[in-house]
Amino acid sequence: MDDAIVQGSSTMIKRVNCLMISEASFSQAKVRAKEDSTRLITAPRGRNIITRQFRLTYFYQFGDSSENTFSTNVELIRTTLNANQKLGFTVPGAGEWVEGHDELQMPAMDPDNFGTTVVHVGFGLLTVRLIEALG
Repeated sequence: MDDAIVQGSSTMIKRVNCLMISEASFSQAKVRAKEDSTRLITAPRGRNIITRQFRLTYFYQFGDSSENTFSTNVELIRTTLNANQKLGFTVPGAGEWVEGHDELQMPAMDPDNFGTTVVHVGFGLLTVRLIEALG
C-alpha cells in the first residue's frame, strides 16, 4: 500500500502500488553430463551460460491520473533494469556470475479487479543469463 495525501486536504489515501518479482521458469535443459576431461580443468577455457526467467508484475490502483502515474512508474522500472546489466550486484561478488539480461519489455498492461479494487497491471518477463561454474 502506498500512502498519499490528496492536495488541498488532509485526507489520507491508501493505494495499491506494488512490484512483484518471481521466478517464472528455467530454460536450461537437464542433459546427462558428457565425460569430458576439460571439465576437470580449474581455470576453464570456456563457460556454461544458463538462463533464468523472472516474471515482473507491477500493480497500481485506479484513481485520479493513475494511468499517467502507472505508465511513468513502468518506464522507470524498465529503464532502470535495462541500464543495469548486472542487476545491481557488485563485481566482484554475486555480480561476477551475472553475464547480463535481455532487457525488460512490458507488453501486457491491462486493468484487473482484485475484489472491489481495480488496478492497472503491467506484466513482463526478464531473461537473465548466468555463468555456471565448469566442473
